[in-house]
Amino acid sequence: QIPSDGIIEGMPDFNNIYDNEITWTSSNVEVNATNAAGNPNNKYLSFDGSNDYVKINFTTTTNTTTTTTEDIVITFEGKSGQLNNGYANMNWHNRMYVLNGSNYSNSGYQKAVKSGTQVLYNAWNQQNVYFESQDGSEFKFVKLFVAAAWCGSETLTLKGYKNGSLKHTRTMSITNSAGRWSNNHSVSAMNDIDKIVFSNDCWHWAIDNITLQKSTTTTTPSTTTTLPKENETRTVAAWVRPNNNNNTWGMVQFGTGDCTGKMWGMGRRDQKLALWGGCKDWVSNLSIPKNEWSFVVLRYNGTKVRAYVNGTWEETTLNGFNTQMSEIFIGAETTNNGSSFRSYFKGGIDEVAVWNEALTNAEILALYNNGSGRDAATNGGGYSSKANLKGYWKFNEGSGSTVSDASGNGKNGTRHGATWMTGSHTEAQPGPLTFNAGTQLNLNSPNCGTDHTSLCTNNKIAVNQNIIFTDTDISGTGIIVATGKITLEQNSTVAGGITLIANDIEFNNSSLGNSSLFNSVNGPVIVYSEDGGLISASSVSGLMINYDTNNTGSYTFNNSTINGAVLNYGSNFQLNNSTNITGSVVSKYLVTINSSSSITKGNLPSFYGQNNGLSPSVIPGSYLEY
Repeated sequence: QIPSDGIIEGMPDFNNIYDNEITWTSSNVEVNATNAAGNPNNKYLSFDGSNDYVKINFTTTTNTTTTTTEDIVITFEGKSGQLNNGYANMNWHNRMYVLNGSNYSNSGYQKAVKSGTQVLYNAWNQQNVYFESQDGSEFKFVKLFVAAAWCGSETLTLKGYKNGSLKHTRTMSITNSAGRWSNNHSVSAMNDIDKIVFSNDCWHWAIDNITLQKSTTTTTPSTTTTLPKENETRTVAAWVRPNNNNNTWGMVQFGTGDCTGKMWGMGRRDQKLALWGGCKDWVSNLSIPKNEWSFVVLRYNGTKVRAYVNGTWEETTLNGFNTQMSEIFIGAETTNNGSSFRSYFKGGIDEVAVWNEALTNAEILALYNNGSGRDAATNGGGYSSKANLKGYWKFNEGSGSTVSDASGNGKNGTRHGATWMTGSHTEAQPGPLTFNAGTQLNLNSPNCGTDHTSLCTNNKIAVNQNIIFTDTDISGTGIIVATGKITLEQNSTVAGGITLIANDIEFNNSSLGNSSLFNSVNGPVIVYSEDGGLISASSVSGLMINYDTNNTGSYTFNNSTINGAVLNYGSNFQLNNSTNITGSVVSKYLVTINSSSSITKGNLPSFYGQNNGLSPSVIPGSYLEY
């Protein structure tokens, strides 16, 4: 244990050469990215923000034709005298008259009465009298009930016309002693006519119950769509690159009618991803930056709407939509299915996709793929909803007016003014430089792989981000710098002669340096951090420096073994769970020693001839140990 009299020596002179490495890396090394920004030969569309758009037809209208046949029986009841045009929807010759046949007992007028009392007759024995449909529509003559009014017998002739052309001629014998149904006396039906002309060879005839059939054809249009409609679940995704900060609902949209929930549009309001639901709108807190590509998604599961920008999501409870059937419009905002437009998007758009389901969180992240993107027409990588993909426009044509549907559903669209462009719609995404389990890394000639944008040269790795070593053996000599955190885990090892420099460190179940070779450059390591760190179940042999002069972090050792020297400038320094330091500890602040932990005097490493930021050949505690 450290005696109660505490530290009796001031902090050593320290030339912080390590912070210089972090500063240099931050200024000179590109932020590490996990992908190389995609295919530079990719095509996309650029919209000018004034009148450019793409239209994809989704609605299909089919006509259902229904024919109904109506039996019409003209009885003349309630009529008397000259028959007026319009009766029974017919025009009548001016010598077509009606009388009460029951008033003429023992006459053909009475014999012609079939129902009621009234019968039709040809006044003044007028020949070639007629009736015709008032609107020119066709009818079928079926039968009539007829008698000769005055003559004992005579011949009645019926002629059927269509558009002025004679189509049928029928004759029958009639008497004044009994009425007769025409169809029972060799008068067959007359089809497809609009006029019947009557003539006879003796005085009046009397007719009742003219029976016709009229067919009415009704065409009923029916509109269908495979797009999500009404309150159905859905997901819409796109890559977008706005060139201004103007508000628009029209990045991708469908629906008509605006309010009462009739729209579904993906927009950008106040530079944030927004849903246009037709007065059921929502502006998220997810920023879509100007002049950068972003992967944007709106998902609706029937209860909630979730918005995504580059894998980060936000959700709100919003439901009860009534999205109307329409076409899809990309790059423009319309409430009337493209008859007019209210606003336009300015910038690039690529890879627009629509599903009739709410994709899972895992699927959306798989499509984002850490910024690399993924083909929505192919299942894989955690994405499995190709079957529910209703349209997918990759804009890879590069010329012409047609934009092809990559979903296989044949929903090709038409480009209206948007300009074909070449370039990747994905951008390099910041991420740690990672070394997977089993990696053998020789710092003398390091192989950092191809999926990164960090400096990786002989005897130096400089990463403007985090570094993660998992079950990695690091040999050789040199320095490893990270502007973020260096993580060593799962039995990783670091040979002596290597310096680790980072803002933060985290070692778990790892081994660094060799205390038995402290007098050799291949024995000790140097570990420098600026914001503390966590060392758990690990062993470190060498010099550890925590330059947390702002006291913002903690420097914590759990169940670990440290051989060598520790130089600490931070106020939160703890040894926990049987941690043992053998060598020397120099701390600007008190050290908290818990749970059977200890500091024991022991050997210190030699850095003779090396610049470690301290006086030559001097390690903290080497001349005044505790």
